[in-house]
Amino acid sequence: MEVKGGVENIFSKAFPKFHIVIWSYMKLEDLLEVLPMFMPESFLDQFIFIWGHEQCSKTSSEISPKPHYYLKDLKHVYYACRGKDYGKEDQILFIDDEPSKALWNLKWIGFFLESFRG
Repeated sequence: MEVKGGVENIFSKAFPKFHIVIWSYMKLEDLLEVLPMFMPESFLDQFIFIWGHEQCSKTSSEISPKPHYYLKDLKHVYYACRGKDYGKEDQILFIDDEPSKALWNLKWIGFFLESFRG
């Protein structure tokens, strides 16, 4: 299998040092089909959890041209991890492709990368 964009290298270095989750706007069923195209399947069981669109919070917003906007509220990640050694609120790093997706997450550190369009 060809792993795209150095993903194998990145995650093989990150898994020993970090607790990582995937949270996508895709439906979970579709996400689980797509992920093996980008990384070895052996990586999938190393994530703390993998969440899809179903875990997003639906809202409406004046800033969105769409009637409903889906946001990832990191409180859900914090509560899912609370009580574990990786569940400390100050240890959450938010990486996404649009700053608007972090509207509810301003107290966490965030990186916003250019979307992958492949």
